Amino acid sequence: MDQRLTTATQSEPAEPRRRPLAALDSELRETIRSFWRHKWAILGVVVLLTGIAVLYVQTATPRYTAELQVVFENKTGPLFDFQAAVAGAPQDEASILTEIEVIRSRKLADRVIKALQLDQDPEFNGKLRPPSAFATFFKDTLGLNLFPARAPNETDPTQLTVEELRDKENNKIIDAVLEDVQAKQIPRSRAVVINFTSESPRTAARVLNTLSELYLVARLEDKFDNAQRASSWLAGRIQVLREKVEASEREIEAYRKRHGLFEGRATSLVTEHVSDLSSKLTDATIERRAAEARLAQVRNLKNAENVDTAVQVLDSALIQRLREQELELERKEAELGQNLGARHPAMIQLQAERQRFREKLQAEIGKIVQRAENEVVVARGREAALQRDLASVKGDMVQSNQASIGLRALEREADANKLLLEQFLASFMQASAQEDMRAQLPDARVVSPAAMPDKPSYPRKVFVVMIAFLGSILVGGLLALTLESLDAGFRSAEQIEAVTELPVMAHVPLLTAAKGGGDRPETFILKRPDSAYAEAIRSLRTRLLLAFGDRPPQVVVLTSAEPDEGKSTLGLSLVRAQAQADRRTLLIDADFRRSRLTTRITGISAQPGLYEVLSGQATAEDAIQSDPTSLADLMVSGASSADRKVLGDAARLEGLLAKLRGRYDLIVIDAPPALALAEGQVIPMVADATLLVVRWGKTRKRVVRYTMDQLTRFGMPLHGVVLNMVDVRKQAYYGYGDAGYYYGKRAKYYTS
Repeated sequence: MDQRLTTATQSEPAEPRRRPLAALDSELRETIRSFWRHKWAILGVVVLLTGIAVLYVQTATPRYTAELQVVFENKTGPLFDFQAAVAGAPQDEASILTEIEVIRSRKLADRVIKALQLDQDPEFNGKLRPPSAFATFFKDTLGLNLFPARAPNETDPTQLTVEELRDKENNKIIDAVLEDVQAKQIPRSRAVVINFTSESPRTAARVLNTLSELYLVARLEDKFDNAQRASSWLAGRIQVLREKVEASEREIEAYRKRHGLFEGRATSLVTEHVSDLSSKLTDATIERRAAEARLAQVRNLKNAENVDTAVQVLDSALIQRLREQELELERKEAELGQNLGARHPAMIQLQAERQRFREKLQAEIGKIVQRAENEVVVARGREAALQRDLASVKGDMVQSNQASIGLRALEREADANKLLLEQFLASFMQASAQEDMRAQLPDARVVSPAAMPDKPSYPRKVFVVMIAFLGSILVGGLLALTLESLDAGFRSAEQIEAVTELPVMAHVPLLTAAKGGGDRPETFILKRPDSAYAEAIRSLRTRLLLAFGDRPPQVVVLTSAEPDEGKSTLGLSLVRAQAQADRRTLLIDADFRRSRLTTRITGISAQPGLYEVLSGQATAEDAIQSDPTSLADLMVSGASSADRKVLGDAARLEGLLAKLRGRYDLIVIDAPPALALAEGQVIPMVADATLLVVRWGKTRKRVVRYTMDQLTRFGMPLHGVVLNMVDVRKQAYYGYGDAGYYYGKRAKYYTS
């Protein structure tokens, strides 16, 4: 047995893995194919949604939109920005956005409603509208009132009063009007565009023009009211400020008097006195130093030989005369000294007279020295007196400066009150001027009044239909992709090869009772050997031969992932087709739970069968029966037994097959689903080739993948896949390479 299992395992076809043909196509082409496969679903969605859009645009009530433009003036206010309270001119984007909210305010909308009596218009007053066709249909046909009027409940404490009901209805009308008002700022400008949409073009234009007029009037009224309130407030504040200014000035004067802080022309008297004394002290110091310098010079005259250059000598006329007389005596003495001797009486008299002049000169110089000393004493005394006076005045100035701290605080308070009073007076003048409505200048103006529109803005028929058409194409495409992703079954050989990486051995077309003339496929193949179904069965054997080369498989197991995959019909058709080709064939029914041979073929017995042979109750010759309609042999499953050991014993089954290999060219085993019973996983171990039967469009991909993993994990390889029960007419829409294999131009090679 071990040697046989090894041989079976090594008998796998040496076929290289081929890249699925679908992978060779571009993703775009594959997507287009998906759309083409679901073209009727896409077309249905497109027709449905586009038809709804066309119906809607044809039945929808047209609405008209009027447009109006308002420009806000850029005004500059005074330095004291009290204009925020009296003018309110927008200066920035935030202010313009605020004005847009004012335009869409409920108060202004209520004024427009009253001015145009919009509460009598059914478009805005829901109570005046006739009931809809939908509600009328239910009421007249079924007697159902979908919107019954609520009767007032007088016992309900929460019942609204008449005024509250009126306000509630009015609020609904205001909401209906504001819902149609749109306002936005034009970028990088001070202009605002206002739109209003209505079922009537006349109403749209009237509402906008009335809205703009009432808005401008409301702004003037607000400015006028603000100006009046500002004037009243300013008048009271000005009177208070005047009293505070007067009280501050009286307090300043009283403070000056208490502390002796008298004012001069520019500064206080103490400050002026200090400045004067400082100047005089400086002059006295200079004078004292000059006197001391003159005194020092005069004291040096007595020892000086030449006193002619002394300032005091030059300034004294007496000394100059004495000096001239002395010079004259010196000249005479020089003249007489040439003729007379030094002891001559005339010379002695001249010398005595010269001595007297010198004594007089010295006496005069002494007087100059005495006078210089007196000047120094007087200068020093004057300087000292000035210093004492300055020190005394500085002491007074310190006290004055300390007292001036409080004075300056009072003066600052008085100056602040004066400045505030002046500003309030200027603002009061402006507010008083603005109390006159004729003096009010509007800070906003309408540059483009609303004109009655001649074309409806809603619905935009072409746009809506085009959007619906394009959207329906998108929805249809998404629907097609969704259907494609929800399709869990296999539709082509390329899909199978992409998931299983196994070759597809055959495409067996679906043969319905109508196509088969009331015959089942295993009977139809005998009557129509040249049909497409018979050719598909023969191609299965041919591809097995090509796949295994010199060692064609003799024992072939047909298994499936799920029940009802058609493997029993496929196995019976395969052995009958090979029997027609003069080959010795045997079909073994190994599906003990759901045996189909005895129900499909009349004239054969249900026992003995495979179970009896494996359990030793019968021989193989006893269990083999001849097919009544062909040359093939059959072995039914036999009695269903609870003895699972017999059914799962691979050695017994291999021993049976060893005996049968010499008698038959092809042995086909119809195994149970691989995941349903344990023997479904044992039987492939003794086969030369194991084929997985997959039903077209039904067998789930994940189940097939899981079945393959379970079989190959325990050394039971699969050698190929049979795509069974293919609806070739439907598959033609999928556009794969094998779609038209049995359909279209190639169908002429086979009989129907």
